[in-house]
Amino acid sequence: MFRPRTLGCGVGELAAHLSSLGYHVDAVDWSDNALAEATAQHGNAAQWLRLDIELDDWAPLHADGYDVITLRFVYPFLKHRDRTMPALGSRLRPGAAIVVITPLAADTPAERRGIALDASPTFCLPDGNF
Repeated sequence: MFRPRTLGCGVGELAAHLSSLGYHVDAVDWSDNALAEATAQHGNAAQWLRLDIELDDWAPLHADGYDVITLRFVYPFLKHRDRTMPALGSRLRPGAAIVVITPLAADTPAERRGIALDASPTFCLPDGNF
């Protein structure tokens, strides 16, 4: 079974879409309010989990790994990328991928560029160096 995990699921649009395609989704966010809204809007479309991926225990996550992990508007806010990205990579099944969804700096107003990335590579998956 293809198993995606969405990090920074917010109110659950991406998680619900993946679920509508028949996937079993673990949707993670640190915000109780976002998860309450996701549950209200999308019911049991996903397993909604409140988790700070940098600080909390990952025990609630699927032990067999994931086929795709999405970081939706999360990557620029990670304080410990050097630790978090390899840990996420270790949760990938063979042939799986991490997908980063975030604005590009060139398309973002100057006052909001702190939430954006430039076009340079920020991490590399194939050899596990992040």
